[in-house]
Amino acid sequence: MNIGTTIGLLADQPADALLVAIGTDRTLDDAASGVDAALNGQLLAALTSVGFTGKTGVTCVLPTFGQITAARIVVVGTGKPDDITNDTHRRAWGAAARAAR
Repeated sequence: MNIGTTIGLLADQPADALLVAIGTDRTLDDAASGVDAALNGQLLAALTSVGFTGKTGVTCVLPTFGQITAARIVVVGTGKPDDITNDTHRRAWGAAARAAR
C-alpha cells in the first residue's frame, strides 16, 4: 500500500481511495464538503442510509461510481468534536488505513 499526501481539492485527487473524517455531529470540513459537492450531495445521504454514526474508529467504504477520480471513499469516525485528541486522530486514521486495504 502506498500512502501519499498532496495539495489541492480532495475530490480531484487520483487515488484508489480518499480518506475522509467525520465526527458524531456529522459536520463536514472543507475537504469533505468538496467531496460531497462533487458527489452531488450524496456523501451524507449514503452515510445516513448505512447508519454511519461517526464514532471514533468506525469506518464506511463507499464507491464513487466514477463521479470523481478516486475509486472509493473511506469515511472514518472521529467521535465527539469536543473530545478529539491526538490519540483520537491516531486511532481513527489507523482504522481508515486498514479499511482502505
